[in-house]
Amino acid sequence: MIQDLFNTTMTVWESSSSDDGYGGLTPTWSSNGSYSCRLRTVAASRNIIDDAGVVLYTHKIWCAPIDGLTEENKVEIDGKSFRIVSIIKAQNANEVEHYQLLCREWSKK
Repeated sequence: MIQDLFNTTMTVWESSSSDDGYGGLTPTWSSNGSYSCRLRTVAASRNIIDDAGVVLYTHKIWCAPIDGLTEENKVEIDGKSFRIVSIIKAQNANEVEHYQLLCREWSKK
């Protein structure tokens, strides 16, 4: 089973906005749960780079399907944050559905 290959846990975060008290909005993040997954760094030769030279993704994450997961979410694994660039809904040879998330490591700095 593909779930046997998931060797770590990720926390999925979703963004919402709240009133900042001055007529504007402040983005806030709230946890949407923890899920088993597998994380892999993409080799430099396999990074996708656009014409401007920007790396589009640096990591791949495999997980079981998660209801409501979108590119607007962020993921945290072992203290590192990742922005989701793309979600690929896949099936393996045994027709087990799973997601492959293409992510970019992200820092709040």
